[in-house]
Amino acid sequence: MDRPISRRLFSLGSVASTWLATPALPSLWAKGPAPADTLLLATGKDAPRIRDVKAQIEIHGDLKLNPDGKELRRVPLDVQSKVHYHERNSKSKSPRGLRYYLVGNSQLKVGRTDFEYHLRDNNHLVGIGSSEKDEDLYSVTGPLLRDELELLNGCINTLALPELLPNGEKRINESWKIPEQVLARLLQFDVVHQSDIQGTLKAIESEIGLLYFQGTLQASVGGVATEVDFKAKANFDRQRKFVRWIHLAYKENRSIGHAEPGYEATLQMKIVLTPQDNSPHLSDAALKQIAWDNEPITDLEFHPTKAPFRMQIGRHWRVVTDDPQSTIVRLVDRGDLIAQGDISIVPDAPAGKMLPLEEFQQEVENALGDNFEQFAEASQSTTATGLRMLRVVAVGVTNELSIQWNYYHLSSNQGQQAVMVFTCESELVDRVADQDRNIANSFDFHPRTAEPIAPETGSTAPAQAGFPRTPAAPSSASSKNRPVNVR
Repeated sequence: MDRPISRRLFSLGSVASTWLATPALPSLWAKGPAPADTLLLATGKDAPRIRDVKAQIEIHGDLKLNPDGKELRRVPLDVQSKVHYHERNSKSKSPRGLRYYLVGNSQLKVGRTDFEYHLRDNNHLVGIGSSEKDEDLYSVTGPLLRDELELLNGCINTLALPELLPNGEKRINESWKIPEQVLARLLQFDVVHQSDIQGTLKAIESEIGLLYFQGTLQASVGGVATEVDFKAKANFDRQRKFVRWIHLAYKENRSIGHAEPGYEATLQMKIVLTPQDNSPHLSDAALKQIAWDNEPITDLEFHPTKAPFRMQIGRHWRVVTDDPQSTIVRLVDRGDLIAQGDISIVPDAPAGKMLPLEEFQQEVENALGDNFEQFAEASQSTTATGLRMLRVVAVGVTNELSIQWNYYHLSSNQGQQAVMVFTCESELVDRVADQDRNIANSFDFHPRTAEPIAPETGSTAPAQAGFPRTPAAPSSASSKNRPVNVR
C-alpha cells in the first residue's frame, strides 16, 4: 500500500535536545537594541537571504481506518522525523523558493510495524512552487517518491513564517489576527475555512521579541475536513528582523478520505533558523548550473513493493492496493473520488508475438459482457519508455450508471506484458483528462536478468489474466465502490 501517512502526524513528546536545542535567553550584556515597550514586527532588509533550517518533529496519536465502510478502527501511530536544509527565496513565481536538504529521515511505527524513510541522494535540491500550486515541493532533478514528498511536507512551510508578523508596531500583550490564507500556507492546507488564531507579543528582550500564537481552525486538505487546536511560540530576531525560532504544539483531528486514513494526533515541532549567507548549495554561482527551462516535475515516481514495474502518477492519485497480483490506484480531487485504475502484470507472450489490436478489443468486449455498449477509441502507439501500447476506450452502463473504461495493453520486445484499466463515470471523464494516458506512457518493466518465461498457453490475450466481467464505477454514487479486478 502507498502508506499515505499524513505530513502533519506529529506527537507531543520530548524533543532530542542533543540534536536541536532551544535558544537560550540573551545575556544582559548582549549587544543589540535595548528593551522597549513596543516593537516593529516586520521582516526587514537585513533579514537573511539564505537560512539554515533545522527541524525535529514528533507525533503521537491514532490512525482512523474504515476499510469495510462499517466499523471504525484505530491504530496507534508514532513518528519521529528530522529535516535540515538551506532555504532561500526566489524572485520568480516558479519556483517561489529553493531548498537544499542536508538531512531528511523519518521513523514511523504504525501499530506494531516499523517503517523508515530517507530522502534519496539525487533529490536534495527541491523547488517550492510549481505551475500547478504555489506551495508544491518538487525535486529539481527528477520525480519524488510519495514517501519522500510526505517526509518533506512533514515540516511547516518555513517560507510562510514572515507572514505571521503583523508588519507593524505592537505593544507587549497586544494581539493581532493571523489571516486564514497565511495559516493555509504555513500548515500546507488547501483552504482554511474559519480560524480565530491570534498572535501576541508577550515580551521584549534585548535580542528578541517573544511571540505567542493560539486558537483553533477548520480547514480542508484534498477535500477532507480537518480541525486543529493550535499553539505556538516564536522568537523574533530584533537585529536581523526575522523569525529565528518557532516551537509548535497542536492537535489535529482529520476525517477519513477516499484513499487515505484519517487521524487524531498531537504534534510537536521545533524549528531553528540561522542566517546562512554563504551557502555553497544555494549561492548564485551554484544555481547557475541548474537548467531552469524545464517544467517542474510534480508527478510522483511509484515502485510497487513486489510487482516488476515502475511508473509515474499525479499527486492526486493514491495507491490503495500494492501486491504482486494487482496495483490499485484512485484519483481523488477536492474530496471527490473521480476514477480508479487497476494495473496487473500478465504472463509473458511467446517471443516475437504481439497481441493484435482487434483481439484486444474483442477481449475487452467479452470482459465487459452485458455492460458493454460501444467502443469510443482504439489505437496503437509507442510509450515514452519504448513499450508498445494498445489503448481501447469502451463505454457502457453498470448499476444504472454511464461508465467509461480506458483499457491499456503494454508489451516489451522481451515478451513482458501488463494490462491497465481505468474506470470512471462518463460525466467525470473531463476531470480525468489525459491522466490515465500519462500513467501508461510512463510505465516501464524492470530489466530482465534472464530469458522470459512463456505462458503455458499460446494465447497472449488479456482474458488469460482474468479480465473483470462487471467492473464497477469508482464513484460515491456507486453502492460498493468495488475495485476493478484486472488480472
